[in-house]
Amino acid sequence: MDSLKKFADELRKMAKPGEQLRPFVCDGSPLDCSVFIVGSNRATRLASEFWTYWNDGRGVDKARFQSEYGDYRRSRGKPEIAHSRNALEVLVKSCAPLRCLETNVFGVATDTRDELLAAPTQGISILPYLVDTIKPRWIIAHGVIAGRAVSAYETKATIVRLPDLRKVAHADLKRLGRRIVDSMLQEGTSGHPKHVATLERGDTEPENVDTAEPGLPETRLGDALDMLGSRVSGDADYRNTIVQAILSVARVYNDASLEAACEREIERSCVSAG
Repeated sequence: MDSLKKFADELRKMAKPGEQLRPFVCDGSPLDCSVFIVGSNRATRLASEFWTYWNDGRGVDKARFQSEYGDYRRSRGKPEIAHSRNALEVLVKSCAPLRCLETNVFGVATDTRDELLAAPTQGISILPYLVDTIKPRWIIAHGVIAGRAVSAYETKATIVRLPDLRKVAHADLKRLGRRIVDSMLQEGTSGHPKHVATLERGDTEPENVDTAEPGLPETRLGDALDMLGSRVSGDADYRNTIVQAILSVARVYNDASLEAACEREIERSCVSAG
């Protein structure tokens, strides 16, 4: 879809002005976003509706949204930035200069999961329209509800499923962002004809560069996992727990090649789970 105004007109049919729906947050035009970060629903209710931050010519005024978000939380005696939003910002910045769109399976705010799943809240979702219209190249789904929802969509995007962002270390989010940028660099485009990535490869290299013999770290890791028996190969969660433990040991002993192999194994597991 070429016209931001046309996109907004369709969106207004689903998220009508005056309703307390927040279909997404991004910086500027959502049509330029190659990466979707998808949760279940937002917890913080805002005093202002979504369209307060929207302009048909420019998209979302994220700076204003963040300012009012912080003011609202402070007025309720809460920290200015919630743990989940702080993690979101870490991931968004790590994906730069690729553009990210933050959205949820449900567009309304609820205090509990039971309330989220109860009518009439259930079914209020803008996500299918966003996926079909913008066609992101990557979808990062965090939380059980989001992971199940995005798996049901027909999309060519690479899907990564994560736990709730509050449970993911910021270092791992930064690493994931760099991997996504590097992947897009190798493709030579962000996936949007009018938004060609012009990135410097030197800015996206992992912190630890693997200079060992190609394939050797993966062989070492595979051999270690195979020694643990059939349960590791048949249980993805158990296997990931073991890989995380090996990763921790590799970091303690500054084994850069084994550390990189563990990170690749975790990334492959996240992608295949989607």
